[in-house]
Amino acid sequence: MSRTLHEFERGVLDTLQAHPKDAPFAMIYFVDDQTSSSRTGDSSDRLVRLRRAGGVGVPTNHPSAPEVVAVTLQPPVPEGIDLTFTPVSTPLPSDRTFTDSFATADGFTTPSHAAGSPVPSTASTFESTAAAMDPGWQFADVLVTRKSVVVDCKYMVQDYPVRAWAQLPGHAIVVPISLNSDDDLPGAVMVLGLSPRLEFDHDYEVFVEDLRFNMASYLSAVRSYDADQRRLGDLAILDRAKSMLFSNVSHELLGPLTVIAGPLDDVIVDMEEGGKKDSLVMARRNV
Repeated sequence: MSRTLHEFERGVLDTLQAHPKDAPFAMIYFVDDQTSSSRTGDSSDRLVRLRRAGGVGVPTNHPSAPEVVAVTLQPPVPEGIDLTFTPVSTPLPSDRTFTDSFATADGFTTPSHAAGSPVPSTASTFESTAAAMDPGWQFADVLVTRKSVVVDCKYMVQDYPVRAWAQLPGHAIVVPISLNSDDDLPGAVMVLGLSPRLEFDHDYEVFVEDLRFNMASYLSAVRSYDADQRRLGDLAILDRAKSMLFSNVSHELLGPLTVIAGPLDDVIVDMEEGGKKDSLVMARRNV
């Protein structure tokens, strides 16, 4: 089992690399930082940074795969406001432009994404690191709803290498890597190209869900192990600090006690037997 984030990402990417028909392309983004932005009225937006851990079948420095993405998460919609979209049947039609938002039968949502070139990546400053805008993967929707999102990506992946079936996929699914029991934002997000030769039916959704669950379980174990290691490291630092404190205190006390012990020895040697000498001997014994 993976014990570090690097081992986790390499294990996932190596597995996807070996199965080009199931993963025409893939990317993993870790959710690194979270911070609150300025408040407006009673609501506030939340800025989140995603760091790309690696990819399969994705060209280097491609605009659709920035190294760091900064997204703004809108506050949750208040209760009583119904934004439910009418479900549509799967499979996904290959010629759909996705000018309307809709949800698939098993809970996967597809947000509005007009056909055309991807949104340009504009640099911005986020936590002292240059970050790009979301090029069109709908990261904000995935992080807020914690549900997988199907994206029309045919214009974003035009320069990608063909790994199988002699054609590029027209759709991708963006998957939040988190367990159902997790309450916070997903720890990672995966962008997975959908096979152009398979219908996105129930079996395909089950495959994606199984992949998500296994990745989330491994990621949770990795982060738990990392937290344990950090805790052990903190305890070791605390133990060293306590040992150093006691050593310094002993050293500071030893000097004055030595100064006291010398004169006591001289007085005891020259003093006649008696009650006073016994008291001094007791005092010397405790120095």
